[in-house]
Amino acid sequence: MPENPARTFHEAMQSQWFVQMFSRIEQKTGTIVSNGRMDQYLFPFYAKDIAEGRLTAEKATELLECMWVAMAQFIDLYISPAAVRSMKAMLIGKR
Repeated sequence: MPENPARTFHEAMQSQWFVQMFSRIEQKTGTIVSNGRMDQYLFPFYAKDIAEGRLTAEKATELLECMWVAMAQFIDLYISPAAVRSMKAMLIGKR
């Protein structure tokens, strides 16, 4: 996570990206931490940047699209899809 809180919409988007990527790497199971209500926690940054002329609606849309595409490209290689389907990835005891 960044050392300081986000000040702009772009920085808030970057923070959300870090949360998603680090949670996926940490869990190593292909699961995802929900983005939650992005409309609620990103709106103050969006409104401030729009009011100050630092951001346009088109640029905000582009940033959101880029984040969704980047998250969709993240492929977790720790567990194969076949193992997940058959639940063989679950440790249930010791041999």
